[in-house]
Amino acid sequence: MLVDHLWPERSAEACRSSLYSLISRLRGALQKAGLPKALVRMPSTGAYRLDVDPDTVDFHRFRRLLAAARDAGRNGYHESCVALLDDALAIWRDEPLADLHGAHAEHLRRAMEDALLSAYKCLAESKLQIAEYDSTLAILEPILPRHDLDETLAQYWIAALSAIGRESDARAFFTIFRQRFRRSMRTERSIDYPHLAGHPGVLGGGAGPAGRSTRINGPRQLPSDIADFTGHPELLSELDALIDPTGPALRVIVLSGMPGVGKTTLALAWAQRVGARFPDGQLYANLRGHDPGPPAKPSEVLNGFLRALNPGFANPPTVPERAALFRSLVNGRRVLVVLDNAASADQVRPLLPGSPSCLVVVTSRAYLTGLATDYGAARVDLGLLPPPDAVSLLRTVIGHERVTAEPEAVGQVARLCGRLPLALHLAGQRAALRPDIPLGELAAELADETRRLDVLTIGTDVSTAVRRVFQWSYRSLGHPQARMFGLVGLHPGAEISVLAAAALAGVPPTAARRLLDDLTDARLVDQAGRHRYRMHDLLRIYARERAESAFGDTERAQAVRRLVEFYLHAASLADRALHPGRRAGRGEELNQPGHPVAFSGYDEALRWCETERTNLVAITRLAAGTGLPAAAWQLPDTLWSYFFLSKHWTDWAAACRTGLEAARHAGDLTGQSRMLTGLASVHRDLRHSTRRWIGTGRPSTCSAGSATAGGRACR
Repeated sequence: MLVDHLWPERSAEACRSSLYSLISRLRGALQKAGLPKALVRMPSTGAYRLDVDPDTVDFHRFRRLLAAARDAGRNGYHESCVALLDDALAIWRDEPLADLHGAHAEHLRRAMEDALLSAYKCLAESKLQIAEYDSTLAILEPILPRHDLDETLAQYWIAALSAIGRESDARAFFTIFRQRFRRSMRTERSIDYPHLAGHPGVLGGGAGPAGRSTRINGPRQLPSDIADFTGHPELLSELDALIDPTGPALRVIVLSGMPGVGKTTLALAWAQRVGARFPDGQLYANLRGHDPGPPAKPSEVLNGFLRALNPGFANPPTVPERAALFRSLVNGRRVLVVLDNAASADQVRPLLPGSPSCLVVVTSRAYLTGLATDYGAARVDLGLLPPPDAVSLLRTVIGHERVTAEPEAVGQVARLCGRLPLALHLAGQRAALRPDIPLGELAAELADETRRLDVLTIGTDVSTAVRRVFQWSYRSLGHPQARMFGLVGLHPGAEISVLAAAALAGVPPTAARRLLDDLTDARLVDQAGRHRYRMHDLLRIYARERAESAFGDTERAQAVRRLVEFYLHAASLADRALHPGRRAGRGEELNQPGHPVAFSGYDEALRWCETERTNLVAITRLAAGTGLPAAAWQLPDTLWSYFFLSKHWTDWAAACRTGLEAARHAGDLTGQSRMLTGLASVHRDLRHSTRRWIGTGRPSTCSAGSATAGGRACR
């Protein structure tokens, strides 16, 4: 690959000596830099790897500072954003990779120059927000000629000129830019700059030092770039349809979803898409509802909005006064407000404008039903990425070639990440940081549930760890809700009913439902149907960690025993309804649950078995693995009538094999006999003609379906 990039027109043999010479010179340079072992040869492939701290590479350090600056600007800390970008830009020197030629070098150069332009845009945006208008012009002046069709740069230039009183210059620039843009793009579409076009009183407001106006009519607080946005075209269309500029009331949209599902990314991508429809301003605030530290106070958010809308003037001291002034300033103006990561409806209410010309987009893990009740807010629930979009996101992060080369491994990674965008992005970043490791290895790492959340952690940044993102929601729970969350993590199935959760927690069903509804509001579980709830695979792993950390061995064992007893008792009642004359085998008797399932007859019992089928197989494995061997064989034995009727042979055989192993381990001959009979029934139904002893593997001439107490049967 090095040869292809450096000498694409020459064969590998023709330039091998040149390559070795360059590698030798590179090793010498690294030696002088104090990195004698940085260049490592991989014996298995013959490739070379540069093994150094990313911060020793200028461009990596530049990208890290740029990312930190964007986060600071997104959260309203524009002074910090400027300081970080000053450090980042100080790293930059002349043209990058000036001595390298070829398509690959040109591709890298373009990527680096795009990052540099993005940094200048971010810097100009933050300097505008802190009223450093002359400095903004100084930043933009050498850049504009090279990017004379960039609408964002032109917008910032016009805003800075207007802010220092050079309105005529701003209008002249806008006229020239519009003509150039239409001529170049061969379009007649309208180009409207909110700081100028259509607003004769651009400068309005008071005056600052030296008589200059300090008011910018239309702050631009939305983050400038959205990285790795993939999928959800139907949601973008749904959001588009919610914009009705002729509506009689304030429009509020609530984007909700579980932690890590990409609410902020979708909200910002869509806000950028429709931002031109709101020429009087775009306001953004991270309400820190599920971030480290306390949530943002409405008073501090309003203070930031008022400073952006009305700079140079003192803000009122109280929240009601600030909220009233905010509503006055945006009344009748077309302003887009994005309130990200809200904790509650109460946190959002003071931040809402009162004018129907404004649009508010709120993201939250909670449903915020109070906003729907009070303001008619439209709720858009963000789900997991469809499998093709999940693979597409991995392709964006990892690279097309590697994803195309290992399609099965990529599909496994997407599945093991639960199609959760945050997890997919982190898995992709992990693969991108290790280009010499096959993607199959990443899939194998993720397959180990005990390590999966560790694998989905990159560096020390708390925002790049799935576990920490879940923790921010978990820490807001009360003790009863946190206990129920941890216990649900012990349930091995994909869904859990209210009655099963009640048995697991040892509480009445009404209390269990209330706790599950609280967890649903926190987006830590989802409703899966009437009386049923589900938990995302990654959340279940995290919940199990919480249970192991918060509960002792005895408490966990008691909870599992109550759960197994509930399912065994319900299965027994279903068996009697399905086959009244049959007598199931009996081993160690378990306790009857406090709130058992009741069946009105055959049909209801059959429906329950169908609904709980995968759970029953999983509970059989749970019983076998947690010291309840009698239940492990009694469950599949009790379900004999159901499996005989339904013909789910794979599940029937799996449950019987689990029960057989548990009975053998316990030396329970009755259990072994019952399980061998069940397995024989499976193979008789499947008309398997090959007969051999299940217990020993020796050929047999016995009839299918027979079993012996000694532990052997035909199949």
